[in-house]
Amino acid sequence: MTRWILLLILVTLSNPGYAYSPTWQDMVSWLKVENQITRAVMKTTVQVFDPFGKAVDEKGQHLDVEMESRGFKQTIYWKMDTHLAVETYSKDDVLLHFYYEEEGNSIDIPLSQDRIFTKEDVFPHYLRFLSNSPFVWGYGLSEMNITSRDIQMYRSQDNDVFYRIGDPDLEYFVLIDKDHWRLHSINSSIRSFRKTSDKLRIEFKSFTQSRSFTYPGVTEYFVNDRLFKRVTLVDFEKTYKLPLAQFYQKISNAPLLSGNPVNIDYSR
Repeated sequence: MTRWILLLILVTLSNPGYAYSPTWQDMVSWLKVENQITRAVMKTTVQVFDPFGKAVDEKGQHLDVEMESRGFKQTIYWKMDTHLAVETYSKDDVLLHFYYEEEGNSIDIPLSQDRIFTKEDVFPHYLRFLSNSPFVWGYGLSEMNITSRDIQMYRSQDNDVFYRIGDPDLEYFVLIDKDHWRLHSINSSIRSFRKTSDKLRIEFKSFTQSRSFTYPGVTEYFVNDRLFKRVTLVDFEKTYKLPLAQFYQKISNAPLLSGNPVNIDYSR
């Protein structure tokens, strides 16, 4: 019944003559309408590009140069609001990093001395916004340095209209696709190897849809409007039980390593 009530609200709001200012709770509820799954396992491939490269085409436009040696793969285990495990592998299926969350606690484990990742390198940000909980939503925004819950209408350069969540005076915000009620992009910043704060934009696109789940088939990361990383969903399946014993074993067997995060430091 709740699903049909929310759908009726959305149809009503699509009427151009109907003026309405959504609340924070509205946003959380509406984006959950299309996603009824609470547990899933996903596999992704990740391409890494050089956002500071100098290569240009014949028209002087910067080229997206892939750094193939930096690519990796991931297996993601997710249970809404309680568990998240991210296994990061080399292209040769060597486990490089393990990230785990359970009931608000987390652990970040590098497993290779040659290539050390951080949470920011591996985290699937879209999953934060599949939650029913305003607290989890708020935490997802805070992770991206978005502290304001101010909601405004936003028109892009292509004349697409979105809901914008964030301080109207800052460039830290998320955009919500008001036609499909899903997360469109996150705008924040990142610290690069140049020791500067660079503009970061994460775009979610090519959505894969089933009767009970919607998830971006492609997620692209841009640094100063240059492509940095492309994450492609290659497999998805609904699950009823996560392999928690396997996760605990990885944690207990993890070696103690130290090093610098890979992030976007191409000097190594």
